[in-house]
Amino acid sequence: MNDPLPALPEADITDVVLSASLFERGYAWGALGAADGGPGRIEEERERLQRHLRVNLLAPWELVVSLHARRPLRSVVMLLDTYLDRSFAGHSAYQVSRAAGAGMVRALAAELSPCRVNAVAPGTVLPSVRDPAERAEQEEAIAARTVLGRMGSVEDVVEAVLYLRDAPYVTGEILRVDGGGSKFEVRRWQLAWLPKIASPHPSPLPQAGEGWGEGMSAAGANALVWSSATTAPSPQPLSRAPKEVTLGGKRERGSVRDEQN
Repeated sequence: MNDPLPALPEADITDVVLSASLFERGYAWGALGAADGGPGRIEEERERLQRHLRVNLLAPWELVVSLHARRPLRSVVMLLDTYLDRSFAGHSAYQVSRAAGAGMVRALAAELSPCRVNAVAPGTVLPSVRDPAERAEQEEAIAARTVLGRMGSVEDVVEAVLYLRDAPYVTGEILRVDGGGSKFEVRRWQLAWLPKIASPHPSPLPQAGEGWGEGMSAAGANALVWSSATTAPSPQPLSRAPKEVTLGGKRERGSVRDEQN
């Protein structure tokens, strides 16, 4: 993991899918100076951050630029994470490496053109528990955090990768495959208002620590529960009637103009 690539594959390669991934739970960075940890925790977290950057950022970069230098590539698709722009306490080293990966995708798209460089950022598609009862509970919790009301599949991610591999006029893009979970706050009342086909899991969201599985921290669960309203808010008007104002003797409706020279 610390050494450069010993050699490139001999076969001619035109398309690359970067699927390297390291995910380690660490310390909350705000607690690194705690009396019971001190400098030891900081050193341990620094090494953890370096490992994440080596696996999730530097190794993919080295492979792509080396292959492209030997023979120009046609396309590159990198696998990231739908939470690349969100942080949870204890997972910051991973999140930083994924956010850096998103920046690298855009940089490589500019640097390697006309090679197309894009990324897929999947949501959870594989439960982290093996017990059938716990697995069903976790899948239901994951589905409740999406707009489509279902958990994704490996096939969903593969289809997105194949699309970006072959899309001739798409580059520098990050395609999220997470059922809309990263775009909207999914509240219980929103799920109730969606068409039935979009919400086959009407059960309430679990409380913190219940059914979120190993991949979700307690802080993340608390944030989701906090955003889940139990009743629908009263509809609010989207806009107000335009007001009339007078500036410099001129009546304006719906806008204010600067009449000064």
